[in-house]
Amino acid sequence: MKKLIIVLISLLLLLSSFALGFFVKKSIDDKKYTNLIAENKKLKAEVKLINELNNKLTNFDNPIDINEQSCIYKTDNAADSRNCIYYATKEWEKEIDKYIKLLEQSTTKEQYKLIKDSQNLWLQQSKKDNDIINEFIFNHGGTMYFDIAASDYEELIKNRAEFLKWVYKIHTDRIPDNS
Repeated sequence: MKKLIIVLISLLLLLSSFALGFFVKKSIDDKKYTNLIAENKKLKAEVKLINELNNKLTNFDNPIDINEQSCIYKTDNAADSRNCIYYATKEWEKEIDKYIKLLEQSTTKEQYKLIKDSQNLWLQQSKKDNDIINEFIFNHGGTMYFDIAASDYEELIKNRAEFLKWVYKIHTDRIPDNS
């Protein structure tokens, strides 16, 4: 009888350990499967982001825009993204300076005075526009509004740079009147 009980207990322990091993293996397999699904979703999201970035980059024809979007893509927080925008804004300011100098070199004194007067008025206006951006957007609170304010100010600067570039191109592309 004792032998039978020992055999039954041994058999029960053996079956228990087999069942436990099966459930542990199934649990590990389920975790692996769950991890694979999560990893697959993550990869799909990354592919989607890469495709979106490629679409955005192909819509830009200016290196400043391309560098800005590339910089933003590489960041993982709002402050670093804003730094990309601030850097791009400084690059657009350099473009303004570049085209002001080019226009100075390629225009008459009267034409340049008109450009310089316009630039001075634009600087005053852009400062007021920046005050509005700060008052109503930046000071609204929250990092999202900081980003919006930085982008809005950059857009003001970019528009002026592109305007001056356009003026320069029109001015230098015209056929001189030799008569």
